[in-house]
Amino acid sequence: MAASSVCSERKMQWLLPLTALSVQLTSLAYRLGVFQMIVAYRWQLLGFVLLMQGMVMGVTVFCFGFFVVHWMEEFSAERGLFMLAYTGMMIVNAILSPVAGMWIDRYSQTMLVLLGLTGFIGGLLLVSVAPVPILILAVYALLYPFSNSLAGPLISQALVVRAFEKNRGTALGICALGATIGGIVMPVVVTDMLETIDWRYLSLLLAGISGLILLPLAFLILRQAPKRGASLKKGPEKRAYRELLKNADVYKIAIATFVPSVFYVAVLLNIGLYAVDLGISQQQASLIVSMAAGLTVVGKLLAGWLADNISHNITYYALCVIIFCSMYLTATANEFLPLASGVAVLGTAVGGVSPFISAVAAQRFGSENYGSVMGLVMGAVSLTGLAPLMAGWVRDFTGSYEIAFLMFLPLIFLAAISFGRLSKLPEDNTPPQVAKAATGRN
Repeated sequence: MAASSVCSERKMQWLLPLTALSVQLTSLAYRLGVFQMIVAYRWQLLGFVLLMQGMVMGVTVFCFGFFVVHWMEEFSAERGLFMLAYTGMMIVNAILSPVAGMWIDRYSQTMLVLLGLTGFIGGLLLVSVAPVPILILAVYALLYPFSNSLAGPLISQALVVRAFEKNRGTALGICALGATIGGIVMPVVVTDMLETIDWRYLSLLLAGISGLILLPLAFLILRQAPKRGASLKKGPEKRAYRELLKNADVYKIAIATFVPSVFYVAVLLNIGLYAVDLGISQQQASLIVSMAAGLTVVGKLLAGWLADNISHNITYYALCVIIFCSMYLTATANEFLPLASGVAVLGTAVGGVSPFISAVAAQRFGSENYGSVMGLVMGAVSLTGLAPLMAGWVRDFTGSYEIAFLMFLPLIFLAAISFGRLSKLPEDNTPPQVAKAATGRN
C-alpha cells in the first residue's frame, strides 16, 4: 500500500505543469478567436456541460460501486464502511444544493465551475494517495458534494438558461443528458480499465484527464458567457433570497418535481427484489433497468421541446396521466412484458420532468433567480431517497409490492394540483410559441 501511494505521488508531479501548459494554450487559442470561428458560444457551452456532467457525475455517482470492490480488498474493510461514504455524499448534496443555488445567482459562474472542477480533481488526487479508508470517506462526504453542486447538473442548467432565450426548453433537455451519458459511458470505461491498472493510478489518470481537458475548456468557453443583465429581453427582476424562500410558487414547483421522482426511484431501486417476487430473472430485471434508463433520453428531449412549444399546463397534466397509468401497470404486473412496459413508459415520462420543470422555473423566475430556485428544488428532490426505503418496508409488512407501489399513486394528484395553482404569468414572460399554443391564436 505504501509503495503504490509513493508511486501515485511521483506520477502526480507531471500533472500540474501539464495542466498549466494546457490552460496557456487554450488561452492563446481564445485570444486568436479559433473556437469562436468554428462553433457559436451556445453550442460550445452545451458540449462542455455535457462533457463536464458526464465526467463528474459519472465518476462520483455511477462508478462508486466499482471502486468499492477494490477498496475493500486494499484496506480489508467491510462494504458497509464505504457505503457510509455514498450516503454521506447524498445527505451533504441535499444540504448544499440550496446554498450552491444562492452562490450561482450571486457570484461568477465561471469561477464557481472552476472551483467545482478543482474540488473534483483534488478529490481524485486525494483518493489516489489515501493511506486509510477514512480519507476516502471524507472526500466523498465533504469534497465531492461541493464539486457535484458547482460542476454538475445545477450549475450546468443555470449556464444554459443564461445562454438560451429562444428554444431554452430544448437546450435544457439536451443539457439534462449529461448525467445520463456519464451513467452509460463511465462505468464501462472504469470497469474495463480497473482490469488492467491499479485503482490508485486510475484515480490519478482521471484527475489528469479532467485537469488537462475540463479545466482549460471551462476557462476558454465560460469566459465568453454573457454578463448578468445583458439580455435584451426584459425578464423577471432579481429577487432577494429571503423573498424566494417565502414564494409559494417555489414550493409548488418543488412538489411537482418531487412526486414523479418518488415514483421512479421507488420502482427502480426495488426492481431486483420485485422481479424475485414475480419469478422474473435478474437478467431480465437488469434489461428493464437499462431500457428505462435509455428511454429517459427520449423523455428529456421530447419534454424540453414541448416546454418551448406547448402550453405548460397541458404538458404537465399529460405527464401526470402517463406517470399514473405506467405506475399502475408496474404495480399490477404479474409477468415480464407488463412490468417492462410499465417501467419503460414510467422512465420516459419521469425523465422528461426535469428539463420541463427547469424551463418552467427559468420562465417564471428568470436567469437571475434560477440558481436559487432550482437549488431549493433539487434539495427537496434529494429526499426521494426515502421512497425506496418506504416501499421496502410496506412490502415486508404486507408481503406485496403491488400495495407498496400503489400507495404512491394519490401523490400524483397533489403534484398536478400544485402545478395547476402556480401564479399566472405576466404576458411579457410567456414565450410566444407557448402563449400561442395556450390560447389557440395564430
